Amino acid sequence: MGDVLEAGMGPMGKRQARGVPARICVVLAAAMTVLVLLAGYALAAEQAGQGGAVTVVAAGKARTYEAYRLFSAHVGKGGKVSGASWDDCMGPAFYQGIGTFSSAQDALVAVVRGARGGDSAGYIRRLADLAEEDGESKPVKSVRSGRATHLGEGVWLLVCKESQPILLALGGDDVVVNEKGVRPGVKKEILVRGADGTGLRAKETSASSGDVVRFVLTGTLPSDYGAYRAYTYVFEDRASAAIKLDAD
Repeated sequence: MGDVLEAGMGPMGKRQARGVPARICVVLAAAMTVLVLLAGYALAAEQAGQGGAVTVVAAGKARTYEAYRLFSAHVGKGGKVSGASWDDCMGPAFYQGIGTFSSAQDALVAVVRGARGGDSAGYIRRLADLAEEDGESKPVKSVRSGRATHLGEGVWLLVCKESQPILLALGGDDVVVNEKGVRPGVKKEILVRGADGTGLRAKETSASSGDVVRFVLTGTLPSDYGAYRAYTYVFEDRASAAIKLDAD
């Protein structure tokens, strides 16, 4: 810049600039603007990249999951979750369905406790039912099994009609989870006698007061249930007041 600046010697023997042309000021200001824009772009890119990718390994054919963000939070190494927030996540009815809590962190602790309890599969299934039925919670993104999908940092619930829901904490690292196979199923049928005297199963029948009506429950377990250390499968059937149950 020696050919641009008029230089001289100051009183302390240091080189001084007597004047800076306006065009140099404009160039410097423009350069500073570019630097600010680049810094802002880098920050936005870093924020957009927060949260790793999740890949669901399919147990059979590829399926699509709907991803619900239960909590936004910081997920550190080892899956430790802190700073939970429920802002812009699920609807109020969802959180009311899991309990009454004074903070999102307390609600998160309750969810983790339920997911690690003796009936973890049933608890996560209830979370999925709440998410699908409360009318307020909306999925953020669709996740196709076999493909890596980027989600934001926090606690997520992946729901699919053909398989069991998946609860996971996602931080900056990529996560791979195995699909849980098909959902357990249940079918309730009434035992009736056919014209030839053989027993048949029907969805409905006619009966008079005082008649004995027999029925059967048929349960379907997921194909991979043997991979669990423990697997609990319970029928809960509640009769109306007009029906008297015979425990035998």
